[in-house]
Amino acid sequence: MNIMVIGGSGLFGRKTVAALLKDKDVKAVVSLDVAPPPAWFMKTIEIFAAKFHYVRGNVTEIEDLLNPMKQFEIDRVINWAFIMVTELQGEPRLNTKVNVLGMSNAFEAAKLMGVKRVVYASSETVYGPQAMYGMREVTEDDQTNPTHSYAVCKKYAEIMAEQY
Repeated sequence: MNIMVIGGSGLFGRKTVAALLKDKDVKAVVSLDVAPPPAWFMKTIEIFAAKFHYVRGNVTEIEDLLNPMKQFEIDRVINWAFIMVTELQGEPRLNTKVNVLGMSNAFEAAKLMGVKRVVYASSETVYGPQAMYGMREVTEDDQTNPTHSYAVCKKYAEIMAEQY
């Protein structure tokens, strides 16, 4: 199995890549990110160098996803390419571009390339502030109440997933 990890250089992406590299059923792990993995991380995975491939790419550009999916014959996609700090920096449009367009591109590229499974993580933020701050326990059956752009983007990704 060949797996692409979008956002593979980030915190969750690196942990996912490291776990996949240890899996004997995984033949290749492609880490697609705008930034290369840190040198210390590359050192920790050097024994798996033959099955690790870093590809510089941006989730907002569908061609950046399609090309490595084809080149490495990707079977599964894991998308960790979400950002939220831009909202605090006064760039909510970049937040929406990466989080909505990027997720849409991941689903569409996977569909076009015949990838059978796309994995992504939603967030408890879709349930509103009380869930975000641990004021109440939530389940997936609870009504959502996204109150800021990051949460809205996450909820929209859930809706998109149902369409694909």
